Amino acid sequence: MKAGTLVKLTRSSIGIPMGSVAIITRAIQPGNEYADVLCEIRLIGGKCNGRNVRFLGRDLEIIK
Repeated sequence: MKAGTLVKLTRSSIGIPMGSVAIITRAIQPGNEYADVLCEIRLIGGKCNGRNVRFLGRDLEIIK
């Protein structure tokens, strides 16, 4: 995953429904090889439009 990738959320959070669409603004790969990538995303559409949040890479699905 890299910045500019369009994704769909596979996990809900407080105020953010599952299935929301977002774009990755920054992906942080930790030094530990077993840790998952942390993605800073900007939500698109809905009442959370424009909100910046962080999700783990395993909670995101790439939209082709």
